[in-house]
Amino acid sequence: MFVHVKIGKSVNKRLSIADESIGLLNKLKKTKMKKSVLLFILMLSRISFSQSWDLIIPSSSYDGNKLNLSGSGYNRIDNKIYSLYWNSSNQLIQSFDLTSQTVQTINATNGPAELNGFTFDFENSRILAGRAGRDQIYSLPITGGAWNVNGTGSFDSESYGAQYYYNETNNSIGYFGGYGGYQVKNWIWENDGIQWNNVLPNDANCDNFTPPKRAGFNPTLGSPNEQSVYFFSSIGNCSGSQFDQSCPFGSPWATDVGVWCWLKDLWKYNYSANSFTQILPPNSPSVSLEGDLTYDYINNTFYLLGGFIPSPVYNPNYNTTFENGVLRYRVGIDNGFVPLNVSGVAPATYPLNSMGTHGAYFDASNNRIIWLRFDGVYSLDLGNVGLESQKPDDIRLSPNPNNGVFSIENHTQNELSDLQIVDLSGNIVYENSNGQLNYDLSNLVNGIYFVRLKSEKSAYTIKFVKE
Repeated sequence: MFVHVKIGKSVNKRLSIADESIGLLNKLKKTKMKKSVLLFILMLSRISFSQSWDLIIPSSSYDGNKLNLSGSGYNRIDNKIYSLYWNSSNQLIQSFDLTSQTVQTINATNGPAELNGFTFDFENSRILAGRAGRDQIYSLPITGGAWNVNGTGSFDSESYGAQYYYNETNNSIGYFGGYGGYQVKNWIWENDGIQWNNVLPNDANCDNFTPPKRAGFNPTLGSPNEQSVYFFSSIGNCSGSQFDQSCPFGSPWATDVGVWCWLKDLWKYNYSANSFTQILPPNSPSVSLEGDLTYDYINNTFYLLGGFIPSPVYNPNYNTTFENGVLRYRVGIDNGFVPLNVSGVAPATYPLNSMGTHGAYFDASNNRIIWLRFDGVYSLDLGNVGLESQKPDDIRLSPNPNNGVFSIENHTQNELSDLQIVDLSGNIVYENSNGQLNYDLSNLVNGIYFVRLKSEKSAYTIKFVKE
């Protein structure tokens, strides 16, 4: 015999089992198992998972066959993700509202024949898009209307597969890498609304400060306070040549004319300083799949959702499975990505060729990861990160919500030391290292915050609302 109990999606959400308990005990009242089942149910009522999958927008609410996503196409102010699918036969712009869990269509006119790469300009509340690389850039208000021409641009056959990001320090649209003429690049170009400028040249070096050349990837948004984006893995090498026949520093990724490298690395690009920082080196053994990356800047943690293993031997019919597992990398804690156990019903696996466009995003206001796919929009609730092995009442913040006056209830065996209060932009608005448990922070502006706590053995994050 087994008992099926639905686990709640939030760490603060308790199991609702009263009705199931009564019905089950009535059925079993004539058996000797009544006490065992009751004890089992009481034990389950103490279980709380920190991470859990949930389908928040079904695929019936949007056209999943006409998705074109950008890692930087996320409006973090209004909590909306944009999809721009624009060619001569189909022109569809979809807005995924994560707050209302609905999808709207943005109407647009006067556009070019083709748009591929795009980003969200949060300073001016508009979408910036182009066909490829240094092509003409167009802008569209997020409320819809006519596309407008921005600055100058011309046909670019060297920068296919490079997605755009927005640089608010100089109000520019930029991109890294790109493919063309059997070559990949590691250059940076930015358009300041007047013309394209080569910020970083295509560099033949391949060291701790210069990433290998590549194409076919999405930028991942960094912290709102750091003027940065992240670039993860994809296909490329140091020479840039597609005609190379091997990868000297890692796993091969075969093409019809040669062999690229499956890069398996992670880089931070600071666009205010025009510099790269290596987070994980090429061919990191912890990167087991080529999946969708997103960054939880509240906890300095990367999540890699799903993915596939590229073929080391060229096969035009290669169609492996796109997996649905989750890897997590806590910078400064883990040596790299490690598997994360997640409760709930995971998104399905599909053949790689059936996955279409998909992307991952960090929704700070709801403390969750969003996985947008053709078959639905899924959330991965992070709960109290670091509490996976704890019972739900071991660490609590009470009351919650509060007016800034609250207490930390510690029922663990570990003495808490450092405490930090972080806002939705990743700013540390308060910190304390004397281990106190009672706080009066009534001077905080009303809103959503995260309490980060540390002990000798663990780190915890608790979301709370000040009102």
